[in-house]
Amino acid sequence: MNKENFDENCLTNIFPNVKTPQVISTAGISTVLNHIKVGTFKDKIIESRIYGKGHPIFEQNKTLTPTFTPNGTFTKRRSVGTIENLTGLIYLDIDHEIDVKKLHALQFVYSFWKSFSGNGYGLLVSVSGLKKDNFKSSWSYLSNYFLGLDITIDPHTKDISRQCVISYDPDIYINHNVVSLIIPEKSCSISDELFPITTTLPNYQSNITHLDKIKYQTTLDDYCNMDYIVIEEGREYRNTYIPQIIKEGARHTWLSSFTSSILFNNPDISCNKLEMILLKVNYEHCKPELSKDDVRKIVKWSFKKHRKQELMIRTKKKKIWLNPDKQLTLEQKKSIIGKETGKLRRKETLNRLIEIYKHLSIQYPRVTQKLLSENSSVKIRMVKNYWKEILYSIK
Repeated sequence: MNKENFDENCLTNIFPNVKTPQVISTAGISTVLNHIKVGTFKDKIIESRIYGKGHPIFEQNKTLTPTFTPNGTFTKRRSVGTIENLTGLIYLDIDHEIDVKKLHALQFVYSFWKSFSGNGYGLLVSVSGLKKDNFKSSWSYLSNYFLGLDITIDPHTKDISRQCVISYDPDIYINHNVVSLIIPEKSCSISDELFPITTTLPNYQSNITHLDKIKYQTTLDDYCNMDYIVIEEGREYRNTYIPQIIKEGARHTWLSSFTSSILFNNPDISCNKLEMILLKVNYEHCKPELSKDDVRKIVKWSFKKHRKQELMIRTKKKKIWLNPDKQLTLEQKKSIIGKETGKLRRKETLNRLIEIYKHLSIQYPRVTQKLLSENSSVKIRMVKNYWKEILYSIK
């Protein structure tokens, strides 16, 4: 892709801060990346990194730092309904340290930089044929792709209208020879579509049996006959996912990731059964297939590491666990998740306000609702709603 053409067509909106939805200007994405490189707002960012995430000064500085919308431009005001044009990029957020060599090796990564906190990364990926109606499915594909590289993507970045705080990183990576990723029209979750076996396989796989007993997604051991269980601290999970077609160059990565997922959800599986499963996936999804010897090497290496408890598996944490044995409708599931997510967020906000209140009470003789709002990035209206509970908890 030609750099000049890309920069010319790739426009983004600038906002004064995360609280203000009104567009104040439009600029090329390269202009924003230059702000990150030279550190236009570095004084506040460096100060924030010294104090650390969660500290009132950090939260205040982050709230007041200008932002941009990496996924597109908007008409006057930022919202899903006012999207004007897409950049052709998808913004992803990584909240943990990674081996950046993995990102350097991906041709479709346009840029990445240290996040505002300095503990993670912001990432821009170029996607071919990106539209408003395929944005979320493209995001999901990328999220699963990076999970296969042991990189977890913040789920909040699925929001097409999301804004990103302009960070500071003098070592920002910019790929002027970026090649847009072509995402397959169909991809599948193993637990939903791939199994049980329905495809006629070559003779060497014809003896695969009892694969219906394999777990392809993480579940709880006991749901106490309830529709769902809420675990506030969260519990690790990993669901098995594979693209419909895996092209040459990505086969080892995807098959290794798939193997790790099977081992995580089936810790007592035999090496032989694991090998048969992986041979089937290789046959159905890898174009061209890996050799049987290469597949067996992946299985044996992963199985050996697993038995020694040395296999590193990147997982996410889930708080709301729906009982798979209860035949809940999609609307029921959405209702449960919406209701319980609201409760969890409310509790998290309350606990955060309590901690900030305690911190402020050391510095000020009297902590007011306004003072707490200004130091927590929580609107004054919300602080008033929590006020009685905050005062009650600190007595």
